Amino acid sequence: MRKSDVEQSKGSVVRAEALRCQRVIIQGKPALKAVFRDAQGLLVAMWREGKTPVVPETGKAYQLSGEIKTVHGQRLLAEPAISVPAEVPAAAKPKAKPSVRLAIPSKLTMPSKRRLAITAAAVFGFFGLVGALGAHDAAPQAAIDVQDSATAAVRSSQGTAKTAETSQKAAIQQAASATPQPPLTPDDCQDKAVPFMTTTRYDPSLPAGQVSYSPQGADGKDKVCYVHGRSQAPETTRVVQPVNEVKLIGTKEAAPAAGSGACDGYVNVDGNCVPSPSADGAAQRGYSPTFKCKDGTYSYAQNSQGACSRHGGIGQRL
Repeated sequence: MRKSDVEQSKGSVVRAEALRCQRVIIQGKPALKAVFRDAQGLLVAMWREGKTPVVPETGKAYQLSGEIKTVHGQRLLAEPAISVPAEVPAAAKPKAKPSVRLAIPSKLTMPSKRRLAITAAAVFGFFGLVGALGAHDAAPQAAIDVQDSATAAVRSSQGTAKTAETSQKAAIQQAASATPQPPLTPDDCQDKAVPFMTTTRYDPSLPAGQVSYSPQGADGKDKVCYVHGRSQAPETTRVVQPVNEVKLIGTKEAAPAAGSGACDGYVNVDGNCVPSPSADGAAQRGYSPTFKCKDGTYSYAQNSQGACSRHGGIGQRL
């Protein structure tokens, strides 16, 4: 140990502000550690459990009295007296106390070596707890990091256990599904009819009131099997798709008989009364225009024979 490693000042009285205070375990024993700031810098004080009459509060000023020792550049106080000081003028400053240095000769005889060993043992015996406390203070964040790492490790292990449990359940379910099932019997399956849908449309090409189906509807069929037993939901397979039905209702009015004089257009070769060509092409009596004549009129002829014969001929098929 170099002579500059340990310094002491007896009977020191300082006024300092508490920066932080915490309970720690030093060498297996509970202790109270507080860090102060005075005019000379940081000062660490330590008390054994229950040995301090006042627990320092952060931001408060206190008066400390005791033997200050400097170990490896850190000022330490072991179980100092502590009290809340009375207000003093700002200019008042504590007087500096003489310090005692532990001088170590460069060349030692055997007796002096023995005395040095005894002195060092006494010093470190006195500051064993305080020195450990100073080392604890040198890396508070490291201790917090270790605690955070431990917490993270515990959470990670819990997550791993949960994932393993989930994987085990999935493996059990997969094994159960892979277990061969007994063959199905006729009692385990049944056919179920799937009804078709019907759509209604009006057809002007059919006589009014006439009904036709194109196509006609047909039911489909599903096969329902209780693969996993009657207590479980069955599996349904579509065997035959249903054919949807289209219902056609005729809207075409019957043409007056030829020669009856009731036709307001003309009677075609099929004997039907067809409206005469019009200028606007609007539907008449259920007939829509089929041709546009060359003179711009619209013909309702049901075939091209004779269509637009008096209107310049067929100009365009509609």
